[in-house]
Amino acid sequence: MTSLFFLYATLVRLLLNKIITAQESERQRIARELHDETSQSLSALLVGLKTAATMAGQKEEGVENILEELKEGVNQALKELHRIIYDLRPSLLDDLGLIPALRWYLETKLKPTGICLNFNIGGNPGRLPAEIEIAIFRITQEAVTNIIKYASARQVAVELHFFQDEIKLQVKDDGCGFDMEAVMNPRNARRPLGILGMKERARLLGGDLEVRTAAGQGTEINVTLPVSKEEGYNGHQGFDC
Repeated sequence: MTSLFFLYATLVRLLLNKIITAQESERQRIARELHDETSQSLSALLVGLKTAATMAGQKEEGVENILEELKEGVNQALKELHRIIYDLRPSLLDDLGLIPALRWYLETKLKPTGICLNFNIGGNPGRLPAEIEIAIFRITQEAVTNIIKYASARQVAVELHFFQDEIKLQVKDDGCGFDMEAVMNPRNARRPLGILGMKERARLLGGDLEVRTAAGQGTEINVTLPVSKEEGYNGHQGFDC
């Protein structure tokens, strides 16, 4: 019976791993297409509108105002498109690695909200295997999204520590916190799937994710992921520490 359970658990993990890998591949494909096609089309439209505005001059009353509104709309669409692209798959993650991508994401998301960020790196940083970098980034992304939506926090501290055989992530806020036991109760129809997803990402890589929180006492998320000696760290390239 025990062996059957172990086999079932192994198969489930393999399936979930394939699902997450497929999701990341699809995110990457969509982001690339949005960048290569949709973004370029909107840019061309913007250039055309600027040219039309110049040619129109004062020949017809109201034309310039209409064209100006169209230009503003296209500019806004481009900004939104770029935000979607980076949320799907930040190019910094592929090109420069985890730390620059995390720094960019945290500053971009938290600064407009007025939340104070404290971002610290410890240990001997270097490039990690892609699946580990993706997991750390996605877990941080989910944690920050929850903080912005629900925590009413004033400060967020993110710490990333590189050890010889593991990497540790901590995301801590001073927000309102929540009753973890009540929220994660299987009978709760509104259980936060984000937390479950974060935990599963960590487990699939042989790691662990712990959430410490209480009503009125903020929330602390601690993640530990193993890094095998065969994988190790790939020097310091691409990091802005």
